[in-house]
Amino acid sequence: MANRKTHKYACDFETTVYKGQENTEVWSAAMTEIFGEDEECFLFNNLDSFMLYLFKNHTKNMQIYYFHNLKFDGEFIIYWLMTHGFIGDFNTKKTSEMKPGTYNCIISEQNQWYMINIKYGKSVYQIRDSLKLLPFSLRALI
Repeated sequence: MANRKTHKYACDFETTVYKGQENTEVWSAAMTEIFGEDEECFLFNNLDSFMLYLFKNHTKNMQIYYFHNLKFDGEFIIYWLMTHGFIGDFNTKKTSEMKPGTYNCIISEQNQWYMINIKYGKSVYQIRDSLKLLPFSLRALI
């Protein structure tokens, strides 16, 4: 069996904010591979483009995407999954047992978001909260 490398990415969404706003949407999304072979950053002008790129271009066995404060960005991802035919599977504990077209997530009773797992085709996409690893703002790293 071939040894498959897990690829890890840092991601972020920018959302609309304006006076009188009734709906919030992702107007910009970015991702770059962490410790990748190159320093290429991928930019998208909406959530659809971002999500479709994940599924089209990242078909390795396991992909991990880190968002700093998944509680905010994760709501957009869950909404996108729900409106694009994915089914919530909250009984399957192991990602290897998930069926294609399903997702599950780990959110505590205190509304702390930890992870979203998505099964698309044979691949598992895991979205994690980097705030749980680095419990401070990204600005503090600079």
